[in-house]
Amino acid sequence: MAVSSFVRTRIVIGAVALAFASAPRAAAGQASDPPPATGARVGPLQIDPTIAVSVGLDTNVLNEAEHAKRDYMVRVNPQARVAMRLARATVAATVAAPMHHFRVYTDQDSNGVRGELRLELRLNRFKPYVNEGFVKSSERSGPEIDARVPRVEHILGVGTEVTLSRRFTLTLGAERTVSSFGGNAFYDNVNLSQALDRRGESAAIAVRYAITSLTRLVVTADRVRERFDFQRERNSDSLRVLPGIEFDPAAFIRGKATVGFRRFDVADGRLEDFSGAIASVDLSSTIRDGTLLAASVRRDVAYSYDPIEPYYVVDGIAAAMTQSIAERWRITVQGERQRLSYRGIDFGRPTSFDSAERSTPRVDQLYTLSGGMQYRIRQNLGVGIVVESSRRLSGMVRREYKGTRFLSAVTYGS
Repeated sequence: MAVSSFVRTRIVIGAVALAFASAPRAAAGQASDPPPATGARVGPLQIDPTIAVSVGLDTNVLNEAEHAKRDYMVRVNPQARVAMRLARATVAATVAAPMHHFRVYTDQDSNGVRGELRLELRLNRFKPYVNEGFVKSSERSGPEIDARVPRVEHILGVGTEVTLSRRFTLTLGAERTVSSFGGNAFYDNVNLSQALDRRGESAAIAVRYAITSLTRLVVTADRVRERFDFQRERNSDSLRVLPGIEFDPAAFIRGKATVGFRRFDVADGRLEDFSGAIASVDLSSTIRDGTLLAASVRRDVAYSYDPIEPYYVVDGIAAAMTQSIAERWRITVQGERQRLSYRGIDFGRPTSFDSAERSTPRVDQLYTLSGGMQYRIRQNLGVGIVVESSRRLSGMVRREYKGTRFLSAVTYGS
């Protein structure tokens, strides 16, 4: 997609978000199913736009261990969700166009387009679906790669939900993912396209049992195949089994928690396979009027760009609290810790890739702490300030960094 096409797409999405900011509410005849305060309904079409604009200072733009570079930045994130019901079909689409601009270090500017489309059919006991996702972005792609480089990801999934009884449902699904970096995308002297371009295929089955109308037990099992375009020794096959519990958004505790097992077999015989516990937890609760608590836990395997340590086990935990004061003020505090435990090849042997620091498996630890205050001008419009501090500790000193962001923000629709 050409740069001009990116610009046109972002302008269109931003215009949609701003145009619907002043759209009228639905007519009184639709009061039984009213749209959210941030959206508008046009016949069967529901449109919910959001937009966030942040302006501030980043004290370490490149996440450098020494001689950190600071710069002023602007971040804009327009997003719109569109949903429509027609007879037995439901179509939902989400599109976003995040932009990140720096005043001096313009080579760090990032932008992109993210989209997702899902079609569901309700056929008595069966609910087949098709979903497609697309990402074209130059934002940072995770906790490991600090460079802002172009990447593309495309996801296509199909499946069906089957109602077995009043309490039991069965879900069958398959998904294909294609991930690629630009051919000139380098980080730490590694060509990211050569290291990480790959295709993934998965097949999953999930059984759910409704304990109550708000609580379900779930057991999910899936097989995953990942095949790399260039470095085939990175190819892997995985089996995951995850029992857990799901809570309805109307419950006192909301979200999902699963804890299970993963077997991760790598094609390269020199590299240790992984067999162990994994987890995915995202829970929140309003404990009393005006106080929202949220917590998340993650443990799983992820690929690294590093040719010597091709994958790592990530352990992450995060918590947040939002407190409403009076009617219009909100204070938010949140913290996160991630631990990246790398699995490597032939530790201790001489290499041309930081051999002096490779005598033992590397462990990186990332800490993020942030706090902010927001004033709600009205229900769906707010202004505020945010301070975010982050730090990474590593077995490789040059990978360490610390930095702080000071931001003022305007949000609509969130």
